[in-house]
Amino acid sequence: MDSFKSVKEQLVNRPQIQALFIKMGIVIIFSDLSYSLLYLAFSGNELKGIQSFGDYFQLLGEYANSFYYAFCMHFSAPMPTADFYLNMEKVVKESLSLQIIQFFHFCLNKIIDIMVLAYAAGVILKVFGILKEKKE
Repeated sequence: MDSFKSVKEQLVNRPQIQALFIKMGIVIIFSDLSYSLLYLAFSGNELKGIQSFGDYFQLLGEYANSFYYAFCMHFSAPMPTADFYLNMEKVVKESLSLQIIQFFHFCLNKIIDIMVLAYAAGVILKVFGILKEKKE
């Protein structure tokens, strides 16, 4: 665990602490980004071929909706009542493959959340000198 040796000196200023929290946020959100692509791919939505530049924006909008669906699942936020979310919920309940994806999405998110919280707690304890390094 040599990475924590100089944590006290490294995390003294505000920008480094902010960078740490931004990195942890990215790690937490990354699984939602990945699983939103799986939800969109397996949902059976009729995505038309990309014929024009405007179709990219439509596809990006569908992906953003799918990401928000995955984000709401991760943080147990209330789902919006728009047609996309109602249809997605219906498709997930009816499809075994999407139920399996949803199960692993939930499990992976909880594992990542626990690891990030444990890492943050370790860094905070090291900064305040509460947790001492083991001498080997």
